[in-house]
Amino acid sequence: MPEVLVIIAIIGILAAIAIPSWQAVVEGRQVDSATNQIVSDLRLANSKASNRLVAYQVVFTNGSSSYQFGPADSLTTRTLPDGVKVSTSLSTIEFKPDGSVTGATGAANEIMVSKTSPAANPKHGISINPTTSRVKVD
Repeated sequence: MPEVLVIIAIIGILAAIAIPSWQAVVEGRQVDSATNQIVSDLRLANSKASNRLVAYQVVFTNGSSSYQFGPADSLTTRTLPDGVKVSTSLSTIEFKPDGSVTGATGAANEIMVSKTSPAANPKHGISINPTTSRVKVD
């Protein structure tokens, strides 16, 4: 019986050490997933604008966990994983059929993806080059 209690105590100590690390990994994966989703939609908007000869928009609301994507007349709402938000000074990014982009000009053309809780560390930046329409994860 004492051996079983010692083993249970050791398992409890290991779990107490592992659980915070595991939560950090899960939070990091949620931010990675949200970043990949936004980058994919930005690149898709650029591609569709060129292929369909129709301007495509991606509309962000600062501090929100959702954004809108599509042609200007029929935007679709996209939702990020739980607990992830977008922070940006950009509101509307429009990819034009000629390959140009509007709304992503100046030094503030970065989109930050992070957890909503202030204690969480994982975050990624997404930047858009207004000259080449290149979307890049920083």
